[in-house]
Amino acid sequence: MEREVIALSDKSEELFDRLYHENHLKVYRLALGLAGNANDAEETTQEAHGQRVLFCLVVTLGLPYRTAAEIVGCSLGSVKTALHRAKKRVAGYLADYFYNNLRRNHPAAGQEEMTGK
Repeated sequence: MEREVIALSDKSEELFDRLYHENHLKVYRLALGLAGNANDAEETTQEAHGQRVLFCLVVTLGLPYRTAAEIVGCSLGSVKTALHRAKKRVAGYLADYFYNNLRRNHPAAGQEEMTGK
């Protein structure tokens, strides 16, 4: 099991590094536009990447929190915090998606919600 985790860790790290480098500039530009300054934009970019990595390791791959912490080199508490924030973000995206889909596919349902009927 430990050997598999190490191999998975090496492959995951390579894939996440590639993902990060391919998308860093896009995410940074968006964060810069929203934050208005370079320091906050870089911090936001790093945080988003870290959350995505941990979400993939724990939720997608099903690894224990402690194993994910060892893979990325952070504390168990940091993993829990990052995953909580990532899950809230994903839940928000899903809620927006389903709400917009509902309004697009069933316009009357969107009207009822707006009028309270």
